[in-house]
Amino acid sequence: MPIVDLQRRLHEAGRIRIGVQVPTSRGKKRPQKLTTFRITGQDHRALERVAALYGGTLEAWKDAPVGEQWQVITETAEIRVAVPPERMALSQSMELWSGGGCVRRCDGERQTNDDPCVCAALDGEDPQPRCSRHTRLSLMLAELATTGLWRLDTQGFYASEELAGALELAQILAGATGRSLLPGWLRLEQREIRRPGEPTKQFAVPVLDLEMDTAALLGPSRIAPALTLPAAATNGEPPVLTPIPAEARSTLAEELAQVDDPAPPRPRRNAAAAVPATGLKPRTAAQARATKTDQPEAEQPPAPPPRATEHQRRKLFAGLREHGINDRDDMLDWINARLERTIVSSKELTKTEVSKLIDAVANEPAKPELTADEVMLDEAKTDDSWLRQTLADLGVEIPADEMLTIETLRRLTPQQVTRLRTAFNADVDTRQADPKGST
Repeated sequence: MPIVDLQRRLHEAGRIRIGVQVPTSRGKKRPQKLTTFRITGQDHRALERVAALYGGTLEAWKDAPVGEQWQVITETAEIRVAVPPERMALSQSMELWSGGGCVRRCDGERQTNDDPCVCAALDGEDPQPRCSRHTRLSLMLAELATTGLWRLDTQGFYASEELAGALELAQILAGATGRSLLPGWLRLEQREIRRPGEPTKQFAVPVLDLEMDTAALLGPSRIAPALTLPAAATNGEPPVLTPIPAEARSTLAEELAQVDDPAPPRPRRNAAAAVPATGLKPRTAAQARATKTDQPEAEQPPAPPPRATEHQRRKLFAGLREHGINDRDDMLDWINARLERTIVSSKELTKTEVSKLIDAVANEPAKPELTADEVMLDEAKTDDSWLRQTLADLGVEIPADEMLTIETLRRLTPQQVTRLRTAFNADVDTRQADPKGST
């Protein structure tokens, strides 16, 4: 016998993430949004299957918070999922987190310890820090052979409202169809907001779309209308039903005749006009075959070229990474520059195209290692404005919105590196000779 108040749930197979941590110029890390899903977990075999289904490279997650984990930055922004019952699928609360963990969690009215919720700050004078919305959506990946749930965490405003609405609709559909699991798609949509006097905000929103036959749900109800009986007689007699007219009845023979020879259906308003008769006598099957042999066969369209295998694509990606091309968009730019067509995913490549691309990347010169001068300039943490001005004096224009990185220095010619090193050494000597003037 199960425990009455025990909350039942399935094990967590992994996480579905929509961002990644990237290093900053100051040695710290910051979050960066993705255009495709990133999936992490401790089950190596499940993550291998994820990479095979959705593209991407399986790699160890070095900064995993707990245990040995793996991650795949997929090549897709939509995943087919199965939605479990709402009590397993959705969790929402107002939360306040610190370095030691969750400080406060409430549902907007009461906290978990049954105290009144203090998350809703009324104004800026509230000494309590404001809480944030936390939405946790747990789904099954329909194409993975596992019963575990894959959880997506988000603090987004639009995601919290839209995912809650989707789960409420899923509960209604589950009751109407009698199905405990509902099919659907999890998509990652890129959106932006423009408001007067504010910079444009671009962000990603996870969207849950349910597979449903709207036309069938909006069809006529299968519940028979209630039968209205006439009012009872004043003398206390039971209600009397109105008799069916005799002409409305049909015999069994008439009903069987309607089955054998049904009445033609009424044409739709937008139905196409009937094809007029040609007056030709229908041919037999033998005549049709004889006519077919007399005529030359129509030329069949050529079969599409075979797609590249997963092994070929991985070999191409490995070669590109050896040349310092790690970003997915940079890889696609490199590939499209060498093709006679434009692709948006490496899965569109054919075997012949991948073979040529592998040969092309093998023949390209290896990307030079960072020189001692470049390492010196990078580690010195030179003032950004000074370095930009010095590069401009050397004839190297760097856009204001572009971050100065090692890749910037690698684009310099040997003569420009020499002149930059000389200017850098002179600047260092000046600052050491006059520390107050350099501050």
